[in-house]
Amino acid sequence: MIGFIVPVNDEEVLANNLRTSPGLCFHEVTEVREATSAADAFYAGVKAATADWIVYVHQDVVLPVGACAALNLLTKTVKPEDAPTTIIGFCGIGYLANGTLDSAGTLWDRKKLLDWPRSDKAISIDEYCVLVNRGLKYFIDARLGWHLWATDLCLQALNDGHPARIERLLMRHNSTLGKLPPEFYHSAEILRAKYPTTDIRTLNGL
Repeated sequence: MIGFIVPVNDEEVLANNLRTSPGLCFHEVTEVREATSAADAFYAGVKAATADWIVYVHQDVVLPVGACAALNLLTKTVKPEDAPTTIIGFCGIGYLANGTLDSAGTLWDRKKLLDWPRSDKAISIDEYCVLVNRGLKYFIDARLGWHLWATDLCLQALNDGHPARIERLLMRHNSTLGKLPPEFYHSAEILRAKYPTTDIRTLNGL
């Protein structure tokens, strides 16, 4: 069984997107309100949830028909001993099968289709939806606020020898952000300080 954790700060956005998703099955959904960061929301959600596998998802995401079955199948590809080091995203930057570092995954981003190959070695994943085990070895850094925490997880996992994956599971992300907020750049400064010798790349051009 999988469980969904969703931080909520806009009830209308939640009602018009994730809650009405045709692919949101009868799985456990934990809504977290008044969180101060992605870390705060995630760990509060994990305490309240009971599922072993957690889908940490934005309130403005729409899951298609079959999404839960696809997510469940992804958990079946993970050996039990690998569960604590497994991170799966669905759009980002990673090494492709031909060895090049490029965009990976697939997503309907508002009115734009992003359509790229999968990756077994991600260096950055978009935070709109991330699949992890509740016993995840790596930690979401509260200092990053709401931005770039999934890229931080990717870099933690990569440095530990267990790179994150980017799989192809098409969802719609109805983000209302027209441009990156100042908080993103503050998070970027913190991330660069954590990995001063790493050339960090994200879909947002970091």
